[in-house]
Amino acid sequence: MRPIAVVQHEPSVPPGSIVEGLKEGGVEHFVVDAWRDTEWPEASDLGGLVVMGGTMNVDELDAYPFLATSRALMSDALEKDLPVLGVCLGSQMMARVLGGDVYRAEPRNAYFSALVPDQAAESDPVIAPFRSNVEVVQFHEDTFTIPPGATALARSERSGLHQAFRYGERAYAIQFHFEVDADIVREWCGNIGGAALADEWGTTEEELVDKAAGRFDAQQRAGRALVASFLEVAAVAHHA
Repeated sequence: MRPIAVVQHEPSVPPGSIVEGLKEGGVEHFVVDAWRDTEWPEASDLGGLVVMGGTMNVDELDAYPFLATSRALMSDALEKDLPVLGVCLGSQMMARVLGGDVYRAEPRNAYFSALVPDQAAESDPVIAPFRSNVEVVQFHEDTFTIPPGATALARSERSGLHQAFRYGERAYAIQFHFEVDADIVREWCGNIGGAALADEWGTTEEELVDKAAGRFDAQQRAGRALVASFLEVAAVAHHA
């Protein structure tokens, strides 16, 4: 199988346990540092694509020119029916390139919440690890509509906003941050600052990290299972 490219949009939003899952699965992969790499892969050279999150809006192409390159790569990968996994900003990007709407979530989301599976999730192997009330980090400013031709998989129990959809048989958009640990979220809180976190996001670092310490372990276990299932789906489709 050709390698999987992991597009990271900024240093503070790493792929976390996704890379660990790729290593555990014995999958050849490499990370594209979108903000500084000048050479990007072609979709035709890849066995799959993972597109990560970021603090920017998916349509801020002038401020972040690399977003146009990231969007073009995702669009090409989807057109070629490659396995694609979009996380947070990556999920919003998938919604956008497939014709969905991306807009500001009101209020912004920064909390743990369980998911409410949609009907299609009952038979979907990738979202399966999160069907059993595992609380997950939902930390984002924007949300999306389900694009034409896609299948809704899950909503947030707390906000009701879409959290996952599937396009075709092997392209998945996941809004929630199954890949993070406490250290990553703590860094996000520090970057935002205590005052802005309280005023604009309605939470505190203590509430989001310290009081939620036990939830990260369950999320990490389910997240690794999600990646393993995604790789299985990708491999089966690749050899079909």
